[in-house]
Amino acid sequence: MRAFGRVLATMLIVSLGLFLMPSTGNIPTVGKRGAVPYGTAPQLAGDARELISLASAKEEELVYLLSLQDENGIIAQTPGHMISIPYFSNLAAMAMLGDPRGHAPVLSYMNWYVTHLNRPDKYNVTGTMYDWK
Repeated sequence: MRAFGRVLATMLIVSLGLFLMPSTGNIPTVGKRGAVPYGTAPQLAGDARELISLASAKEEELVYLLSLQDENGIIAQTPGHMISIPYFSNLAAMAMLGDPRGHAPVLSYMNWYVTHLNRPDKYNVTGTMYDWK
């Protein structure tokens, strides 16, 4: 039961931390040369085609992560929904918390996760999670 409590507490702490993070509204851009500090993009007018807005990249990633979720809540590793590795699914869920559209899917994933914990597993340990195929 302790492992379950730790997982749930960690997910709650991370989600609250993401909600409470202040936002400056200044979104830097990233190009082939690395990060470009806010306010310096106009100096790089020649490289404007190479720069990608982090806001559009964030949007594309959210849409992709949402496409990986099955109707039962599990977050798969590939668009074919062939395998789910909980470690990476947890990271994807934390990333989805950065946008309000990701809150309901993360709740669905957390419900799936809690209902599929091993009680006990093959080693008689309760609260573990194995990869799903």
